[in-house]
Amino acid sequence: MQRTSRASIDIVAVIDRSESMVDRMDLVKDTIQFMIKQLKPGDHLGLIVYDQSVDVVFPLLEMDTQGKHRALLEMKNLKIGGQTNTSAGLLQALELIRKRKKDGQEGVNDVSTVLLFTDGLANLGLTKTAQIKKAVSGVLSQIDEVCSIFTFGYGKEPDPEYLKEIATEGNGMYYHIDKPEAIPLAFSDCLGGLLSVVAQQIVVSIEVPKGVLLVDTKTSFKKTILSETLTKVMIDDLYSEEEKDILCTLDIPAVQSAVENFSVIDVDVTYTNVIHNKQGYDRTGAIINRTSSPSPCPKPVNPAIDRQMNRLICADAMQQALDAGQRLDFNTATRILSTAEHTILTSPTADDSYCVGLVRQLQQGKSEVSNQLQFQTTGQPSLSSRVQSHYQQRGTYSFGITTYSTSAKSRMTEGYQQYKTNT
Repeated sequence: MQRTSRASIDIVAVIDRSESMVDRMDLVKDTIQFMIKQLKPGDHLGLIVYDQSVDVVFPLLEMDTQGKHRALLEMKNLKIGGQTNTSAGLLQALELIRKRKKDGQEGVNDVSTVLLFTDGLANLGLTKTAQIKKAVSGVLSQIDEVCSIFTFGYGKEPDPEYLKEIATEGNGMYYHIDKPEAIPLAFSDCLGGLLSVVAQQIVVSIEVPKGVLLVDTKTSFKKTILSETLTKVMIDDLYSEEEKDILCTLDIPAVQSAVENFSVIDVDVTYTNVIHNKQGYDRTGAIINRTSSPSPCPKPVNPAIDRQMNRLICADAMQQALDAGQRLDFNTATRILSTAEHTILTSPTADDSYCVGLVRQLQQGKSEVSNQLQFQTTGQPSLSSRVQSHYQQRGTYSFGITTYSTSAKSRMTEGYQQYKTNT
């Protein structure tokens, strides 16, 4: 889908102000100030800072001239504090989103998001991944509109699994940032996507006719298997120009005689068009011509399908390597990545530029899981980010995966660079 305008958005930024942020705070302030300048009347921005305690610097303010002036003034006065209670800051942000209508905010927007910035290990509050996932899920279930969560982890201290799972629970992305100068570029990439949302609450209904079995639907998005012939896949949102691919495995019965236009699958898509604030619907399907005997010449593999199979092979291998690395089994992690590399290199689309990129990332991953030090400093955060990027087909600037970039993301990144040139 492509947009002709953009939907208004409600954003709550959550900033870690613990002592370790002292060398990064100015860059974070700068990126938030850039964001404020990109917002428009009808958008709302709230700001929360946390260390061992949580402060709501300002609630959701409309980004008109007066609101922007207050937000920019408050940003300049942020101070460094003490420890890191990440869960308290995040949950307070979700509460601001949840209570918008109750608090009388005018023009509650369908698009809402929480942006979490941290450089430290959560050492107060809900410090375990399972704890924070449960808490986040509980609050999100009480929010009528779609609310996403994006997490930004700086340096080597944050727990990448903790931040990745928070982002996954909130249908967002985890950005690992290995050097301070990448902070604004990663953030610009994220903001460009958020300001180009075109659809939300997308439901893809995949159904096969009687006699055909829907064996599997390969996707990381939430799915409900209603029967052997019907599965529904739920996607929270879609950016302009984005594509999401769902691979389906079918069991098609043999026929006694040739059949033309044999229907094998029907797909219905319903969604909310956030640009025009109305419901949308699309329908498609696939038909094939059947023969009663196998063709003597096998048909060539569809390259589009093979590329997507390679994407999932790569993502699955990275996730399995992450799991092995967390068990300190680095030989197994390396072997898993090598096997995936070989599979893609011997696939029909091995020379495709996209698949060449997958192989390059797998090769880099092998060096990142070679030992405990490499895994903890680079392997775990980088693989966590890549896994999510490939499963969701959504880019994270921090590791240069431009495959899933869009023109809106590119324009925002270029806009930040121009902003810095002029300031």
